[in-house]
Formats: sequence, C-alpha cells, structure tokens
Amino acid sequence: MRPTEEDLKLTRWSISSMVRYAPSVSESRTVFMFLLKLKPPLRTEETINHCLGSLIFQYNTDRNQEVRKLGVDFVYVALQRGMGALEYDAPTRFSRPARNVRETFLASISCNVLRARGVQISEDGLSLEPSPHLPPRRPQNTPAPNGGW
Repeated sequence: MRPTEEDLKLTRWSISSMVRYAPSVSESRTVFMFLLKLKPPLRTEETINHCLGSLIFQYNTDRNQEVRKLGVDFVYVALQRGMGALEYDAPTRFSRPARNVRETFLASISCNVLRARGVQISEDGLSLEPSPHLPPRRPQNTPAPNGGW
C-alpha cells in the first residue's frame, strides 16, 4: 500500500520537528542526516531546507562557542541552496520582506554562528565574507588583547 500525501506530509513534519526540537545539536544533526538518506517523495527540497534551517538554529543557540563555530559548515550549505538570497521564501508565517541580506531568514537564524567565526553573509547572499562589524567573541574569563578584562 502506497502512503497517501497526508501520510507523507505528516512524516515530513515529524522529521522537521525532531530536527528543530532535539535536545542537542548532535541529535538534531543525526536526524537531519537521516533525512538526507531518505528517498523522494518523502524527502523533498522544501523539507531539506526547513530542516537545514532548524539545524543551523540549533547550532546558533548552543551555549558552547566551539559548537557554534561548527555550524558555519551548514550555513555554507544553506547559501549554496539559495537560502541566503533576499528572494528566499522563509518557512515562517511571521516573516517580513528583508530589505538587505543582513535581514534575511538565514542571517537571523545564524547570527551567533557567524559572529563566532567573524564572518557575515555577502551582499549577494551566496557566500560568507569577513565581517568588519562582528569580530569573534573571546571566551568568557579570558583577558582582552590589551590585557584588560
């Protein structure tokens, strides 16, 4: 018996929810990698993008600076998939049109990841470039370069 479109939709939604609400980055990444092994019609480009955004958000909200830095690899993938472009239709009900690339869906869900690496999304939304505005944050309890705290 073939799954109905409703079955497929609910399964995609379940996978997306598991990526988004996993208790840790590693569990979120495991579910995302599982999704990539699935075949269409269960795996769709829209589901991949949605889960990729959720995975990046997981990295973005992790308290460990070193873990955040690892999220930049997934930001690169998102950029290659066109998720950094102004025209990208973000999977959210509350989005407003971005006026520039720094206000896009991808920029908002990856701001801490980008800051941890000292990069920003380029003006064309296709790559990352060094950020003049967001130097990498130093770990807590380490002296500043000038010797102060």
